[in-house]
Amino acid sequence: MPTCPNCRHTWTAPKRTKPQQTAPDTAEKSEAELYAHYKRTAPAEDIAFWIANVRMSAGLLLWFKGLALAQPDLNRTDFYRQFRNLQDAWRRERNAEEIAERLTDVA
Repeated sequence: MPTCPNCRHTWTAPKRTKPQQTAPDTAEKSEAELYAHYKRTAPAEDIAFWIANVRMSAGLLLWFKGLALAQPDLNRTDFYRQFRNLQDAWRRERNAEEIAERLTDVA
């Protein structure tokens, strides 16, 4: 338990709980409603996947997180334009890493 460094008084840390996310009930939605739901949530899902699963430099990770924060304010076209630019930057970074690894293996 955390304690105050001055008086050694102990306090309990606040419990952090994540809000419950419920999946949409696909049985009750029409195909058009499902399409609209997935089209609306796709940008957030795409950026969350990249942040959670792709290995990248700290600088690129900050750019991806910044885009995730800005995503609700961007229209779909602007979001995916910036998202593609970040993916291209990631590809260039990975290619540079692979070339550097090959050069060190040869030497």
